[in-house]
Amino acid sequence: MDESAVSVHEMDPATGPAEFNAAIAEYHRKGKAITCNKVLSVPMTGVETLYGGICLVQFEHRQSVQNICYDTGVGEFEMQPALKGIDSTAALIQFVFDNCPGG
Repeated sequence: MDESAVSVHEMDPATGPAEFNAAIAEYHRKGKAITCNKVLSVPMTGVETLYGGICLVQFEHRQSVQNICYDTGVGEFEMQPALKGIDSTAALIQFVFDNCPGG
């Protein structure tokens, strides 16, 4: 997929926890997003949208900054520890297209 050919929308980071907690529950993953410092959406074809965020996630006994993405069309979801110092929009877009590229 050519990332330069799509439209990326930065969203209010306050929307992130609710958006990603719904996906975390839907995909039966552990953790709960507490805050997000970056959230974006990438509208694709039809009703499909890709979402990505950099969020602080509470696990049972620890908190960790995670990159999160999911795709509303084909059902892809990924959550990985974020690399320190890599919190740019470009890096998040790359994470989304690498892990939740859509269909």
